[in-house]
Amino acid sequence: MGPVEQLVRARFPTGRADLETLSQGAPFILTWDAKGIRVFLGKKRTPSRLSWYCLEGVPGHLRGQGWMPAGGMNDVRGEPGTLDEHLKKCVKTNTSRWVVRVLRDAGVVEARIGPVEVRLATRFER
Repeated sequence: MGPVEQLVRARFPTGRADLETLSQGAPFILTWDAKGIRVFLGKKRTPSRLSWYCLEGVPGHLRGQGWMPAGGMNDVRGEPGTLDEHLKKCVKTNTSRWVVRVLRDAGVVEARIGPVEVRLATRFER
């Protein structure tokens, strides 16, 4: 079990949480299991899965970059220079702004809005 998985499991111990995006307050549901997380998006609660392997790659993507836009376009290609760039390697759905909320609450990243930007939490900058 990697450090990102450990932090997510510790922050959301029941395996389910009702959350909202940071920028627009859009509600979504988070669940996690042995394979990774699932975020249920939009009015239809469409599920998108991100594996633990994918999420464990976030610190490497952000390390040494300072503040990086979360990005996120409705395009299967990742938006260069953003968190979306990394996440689109794993899932073609636009999930970056939802995942930011999960990773921020778990202590993996710091986040600010207007537009949404992330940087790696100090504990991972080694």
